[in-house]
Amino acid sequence: MTEIEKYAVGLVHEGAAHCAQDDLDEEGTFDSEADWRAACDLGRDMAQAIRVRQESFLAWYRDFPTAGA
Repeated sequence: MTEIEKYAVGLVHEGAAHCAQDDLDEEGTFDSEADWRAACDLGRDMAQAIRVRQESFLAWYRDFPTAGA
C-alpha cells in the first residue's frame, strides 16, 4: 500500500469509528435503545475490521465499479 492509500484507509476507519461512537439516532431509526446500541456496536466492529484488514478493504475498494472514478 502506498502512503496515500494507508492514509485514506485510516480516514475511512477513523470516520466510521467516530460516527459509530458519537451516533445519537437523531432520525429515530430505532424503537428500542438495545437495537440502536447493537447497530452502533456493529458499526464500531466494522470500523475495526477496516483498520485490521486494510489490504482487504483496499482490494474490495479497487474491485468496486466506481473506484477511482
